[in-house]
Amino acid sequence: MKRNTLVTATLLLAAMFSAGQVSAQTSTGSLDVLGSLGSSLPGSSAPNENAVDYVALGDSYAAYGSVTAPTTGPEPCRRANDNYPSGVLSQPNIQGTDASCGGAVTDNVLRPWDRGGSLVIPAQADSLNAGTDLVTLSIGGNDINFGAIASCFFEVAQDPNATPCKGRLEDDINQRCAALPAKLDAVHSEIDRRSPNAQVIVTGYYTLVTDSGARSEAGAMSLTDRAWMVDLTDRLNVLMSDAASRHGAKFVLPANADQHTACADSAQHWVDGSGRLPNSYSTHPTALGKKVMAGAVVGAI
Repeated sequence: MKRNTLVTATLLLAAMFSAGQVSAQTSTGSLDVLGSLGSSLPGSSAPNENAVDYVALGDSYAAYGSVTAPTTGPEPCRRANDNYPSGVLSQPNIQGTDASCGGAVTDNVLRPWDRGGSLVIPAQADSLNAGTDLVTLSIGGNDINFGAIASCFFEVAQDPNATPCKGRLEDDINQRCAALPAKLDAVHSEIDRRSPNAQVIVTGYYTLVTDSGARSEAGAMSLTDRAWMVDLTDRLNVLMSDAASRHGAKFVLPANADQHTACADSAQHWVDGSGRLPNSYSTHPTALGKKVMAGAVVGAI
């Protein structure tokens, strides 16, 4: 790692924090580090030999931004210019590449992804090299079948007679969760192999709903299903955090995320449950949620 470069960047960011330019909270402390994070186009930024070299890996929780935001990379990836990696790349003395891709699973970090029709998306890990200083990783949700979870969320929220999600999905997801640690270990080992001196920051997933309370986009969803979804998100984040610890990485989830679910007042949503919020993808972070996550990452450097 270019250790002097990383220290210099951290000092610059610390100066910004003390000047009141940014503010947020992370699971690693109460540091206020979110504020007017700018946004720059994702992808490779202009070379600067003194900058921290940053690579963002992950799924749609990293790649997606606003629905109407410009994107780069293969069309299915939807790497937006206002996603959280762009917030990190907008910081002084940080440059790099956003290799994240919507729909990705752990295998797509390690190997090329054949999307059919002659479209093959390169392995995200190909963006790493020995000079990489900083890596963010947001992966695991699709490995436990997040798509099915999201679909069930919509169905039971709208239809009180629908089969509950827990009974429908629990056995399959339990098996997938049991297999996830080995998959995460493989990803971390590949990052370590390609970029042995990089700082790795793993970003967690926001909880969609609360397990109680009347105000909720969960609609007709039962309290049992709501509690199960909260527990499932917690389990996933623990699996990711444990894998990070095994490989000397840092896990980051903004503090009080459970107070900013789709059940909160709309102005406080960090995640959009139904897609009804302006310019947000359903079951994905809102503009505020992305900004908060970028601040949490920057604060963890």
